[in-house]
Amino acid sequence: MRPESVVLEFPVTGMTCASCAARLGKVLGRAEGIDAASVNYATHSGSVTVHPGAQLALADVRRLAQGAGFDVPRRPDVRAADEAEHLRAEERAENRVWAWRAGLAVAGSALVMALSMGWLPGLPMHSWTARLGAGLIAATVVFGAGGPFWAGAWAALRHRSSTMDTLVALGTGTALLWSAVVLARTGPMGEVWFDGAAMLVAFILLGRWLENRAKGRASEAIRGLLDLRVDEVVVLRGDSQEERVPVELLEVGDRVVVGPGERFAVDGVVADGHSAVDQSAMTGESMPVDRSPGDAVMGGTVNGPGRLVVRATSVGADTALEQVIRMLRRAQSEQAPVQQLADRVAEVFVPTVIVIAVVVGLGWWLGGAPLETAVLRFATVVIIACPCALGLATPTAILVGTGRGARMGILARGGPALERAQALTDVIFDKTGTLTLGEARLATIDLDPDVDFSLVARAEQPSEHPLADAVRKEAEARGVALTPPSTFEAVAGKGVRAEVEGRQLLIGRLSFLADEGVDVDVLEPRGQGPTSRGESLLFVAVDGRAAGVLGASDTLSPEAKPALDELTAMGVRPHLLTGDHPGAASVVADAVGIPSDRVHGGLLPAGKLEHVRRLRAEGRVVGMVGDGMNDAPALAAADVGIALGTGTDVAMEASDLTLVGGALAGVPSAIRLSRATLRIVRQNLFWAFAYNALMIPVAAGILVPLGLEIGPAWAAAAMALSSVTVVTNALRLRAVRL
Repeated sequence: MRPESVVLEFPVTGMTCASCAARLGKVLGRAEGIDAASVNYATHSGSVTVHPGAQLALADVRRLAQGAGFDVPRRPDVRAADEAEHLRAEERAENRVWAWRAGLAVAGSALVMALSMGWLPGLPMHSWTARLGAGLIAATVVFGAGGPFWAGAWAALRHRSSTMDTLVALGTGTALLWSAVVLARTGPMGEVWFDGAAMLVAFILLGRWLENRAKGRASEAIRGLLDLRVDEVVVLRGDSQEERVPVELLEVGDRVVVGPGERFAVDGVVADGHSAVDQSAMTGESMPVDRSPGDAVMGGTVNGPGRLVVRATSVGADTALEQVIRMLRRAQSEQAPVQQLADRVAEVFVPTVIVIAVVVGLGWWLGGAPLETAVLRFATVVIIACPCALGLATPTAILVGTGRGARMGILARGGPALERAQALTDVIFDKTGTLTLGEARLATIDLDPDVDFSLVARAEQPSEHPLADAVRKEAEARGVALTPPSTFEAVAGKGVRAEVEGRQLLIGRLSFLADEGVDVDVLEPRGQGPTSRGESLLFVAVDGRAAGVLGASDTLSPEAKPALDELTAMGVRPHLLTGDHPGAASVVADAVGIPSDRVHGGLLPAGKLEHVRRLRAEGRVVGMVGDGMNDAPALAAADVGIALGTGTDVAMEASDLTLVGGALAGVPSAIRLSRATLRIVRQNLFWAFAYNALMIPVAAGILVPLGLEIGPAWAAAAMALSSVTVVTNALRLRAVRL
């Protein structure tokens, strides 16, 4: 038998920017025995596909990562049910580290500023004590609090690469070194830039802390699914002996007792009992489904009012819940974060700037200028080339764009989401709770002429079955007084018996009526039409005679058709994927104008994920709109996942965009916002590059023969001006019409 590829998944520490993830991915991808490698900066995790037959273990991946300046920590021995809380604890610890570094940098830069400006009593700004104190504190901030940037820059340099860490280290190090040279050569009266170096590190660390907090939300979808795991279960031994055991000890064939309201820990088949099961977490079905002996149930779903005994067919890693968790992890890993253009050009930009600065300095010195002038030219070129505008070009536009979206009820996870949304060619919609409201209503009322609807409504008045809600709502709309029946009995998983105005009513499954001696042959044809439309049925018998059929379906959202019409007008193709009955999917698709070849019903999470991947393989740029936990893998695998704010937390955390309040009109608005934001980003990048192209030659001294020259002070001012330019341009997004 031919050996299969092995996929190794692992956490990664030591990454400080998106280009770190790209660099580690390249290092791992070039290693012998690895066919493919993916590193996700958003989740600080990675995966490698090991070539069949290759003797490669996680220890080898750890060695390769450490050689590149990162680490693959060993996973602690944590119970599966406790994994979610362990991940949250790790995230809180990482946030505390970044918060501590940012706090130290802010406090240190404030003290450096006070010393540099002479704000402290008894310490004039031009005294040796103030200058040396400012220099020592600035060095502590730059090399202490900003240590990760220097470590990242050094690791990149060792691998003949460069990242944003390189740019940060270059800018802060040049400012600090120049200030030290000035202090050593001219004494405390010289112009130094200790405060600038410290404040630059402080601002960057504050940004990284906020970024880290935002990145943590990307993995909340995984943790939300992990929360669905069960710690312990009750296993039935023999005929009646019940034993509580850890879920890790379950084996295929065990009989698991699931009480009312409890979550299923295994996939299996009902061996005994009747109940209604909420499967929305796995299938997105809008209403619980009846489960009786012989019916299948899935791990992660929730039992209703009845007690069930389930014979396990899949346990542990083989359950549907664990498969969804694996799919979501893999989908997030495949969706590599879009790198900022500043990171992508850093490998060329940074070495080029260094070469230019060295050539300029040597040129002046070898041309007969004093060493001080040569160092001045070198420092001026490096400082003026420090890519503040380049670094701000994209983030400021994204910041304003996401703020604009938030005011419109569109929450974006970050820049990559907005960058991808502008290019969408196809948008996939879930049905239940997305295009529909997720509320059952009676779509079919087919009762014999001598049977008034009020009899059925009163008979269902005490029932807890989900379809009874649809009956009661219809009764309220008709003004029917819902007085309780004379007698009432609910038969779990089958239906109800009730007496109303002296008449005996049976309402429920067709098999229930047949078991009670009702001739159901006349009812089966009456249920075929509603069944083909995907409606959930209640069959009715009165005084032992078949009397009619009620069919319930979901309610179409009034926003659905206008939103899809708008998308079509924008050149975006809508699709419908749902776990509900194909007939129900067709009814909704016809109502909103989605062609039949883009409609698929009866899909589990894996089916939705497969459709997303197929469209992407065809070169389409795919958006996925959903609200349920079962949509999470497809949301994560799509180019842009769009969750409704009225849906589950897992769906929102797996998505890139969230529509607060669930307004479908936000889908086309989000695409327009993305297009406007990307226009601003491109304009900012143009100005940032133009600034460097124009100002570096000026800093090199080409205008000195004309009597015009700039030093580090003017270089810093020019940097500030370029930053103001891109920020002001980004603020124009506030006025963009969406």
